[in-house]
Amino acid sequence: RSGVAFSYGKLADILMEARRYDEAETALKEAYTPIQTEFGESNSATEHLRTKLVELYLARDKPELARNYSVDNALK
Repeated sequence: RSGVAFSYGKLADILMEARRYDEAETALKEAYTPIQTEFGESNSATEHLRTKLVELYLARDKPELARNYSVDNALK
């Protein structure tokens, strides 16, 4: 399952660069939960996906959603 999740993470990176945010959000969410579950919060892959989710939501002017993935919930 984590192999598929890593693929979704890579796809999300490409979609974000293309500013295809709806598709990127779907891919990031498909990647995040299994990676987080298998490797934990402090794993670099989990942190990367969390950072990408924050970037995505900030790019879409949705800081309230970005806050959900912010490590320290410092976004206000």
